[in-house]
Amino acid sequence: MFKRSFVSAVLFTAALSVSVFSQTSSLVSAKFVSRDGGFAIDLPSNMDGGVRPVGDLNGGAGTYSWNVPDGSFTVGFVEGMHVSGDSFSVLNDFADRVTGSQSRTGGKIIERIEFSLDGDPGIQLKIRRGKINAINRFILARNRLYVLTADFDDSDGDDSVTAILDSFELLENRSLIA
Repeated sequence: MFKRSFVSAVLFTAALSVSVFSQTSSLVSAKFVSRDGGFAIDLPSNMDGGVRPVGDLNGGAGTYSWNVPDGSFTVGFVEGMHVSGDSFSVLNDFADRVTGSQSRTGGKIIERIEFSLDGDPGIQLKIRRGKINAINRFILARNRLYVLTADFDDSDGDDSVTAILDSFELLENRSLIA
């Protein structure tokens, strides 16, 4: 079960990491709350339309995407990530697989950071593909893997992209019980 969920999560992340994104404003228009996903995140003020669920949110996985003038943000989650042992080790293995997939598509990991979000382990990858920069964050909370993805075409957008990603927060623990 874990291997199938892990492989699904790797493929899920690779699919999320292909959009091109440019964030020109750090102003926040609203906070998006996903009860299904157990998270909240700020939405940029220069959104085109609203937040759209991608695919079927039933079955323990979901993806939300929203557009800005030159691209999109994506936040996804996959349930069923039962981990025995060191969670950072599992995330590092996951990040290694994503790194391999980026290398095959001409991407290069320029930064890899371990972090903690409210005590839950996380890994951030900054990726460069030609003139495209990307930030991918993976957070393992209880039995749920969260994948946050933003791609952007210049370094000027890095601070505003990071501010949106930094606004990601987990809802109360009882919301995360599957």
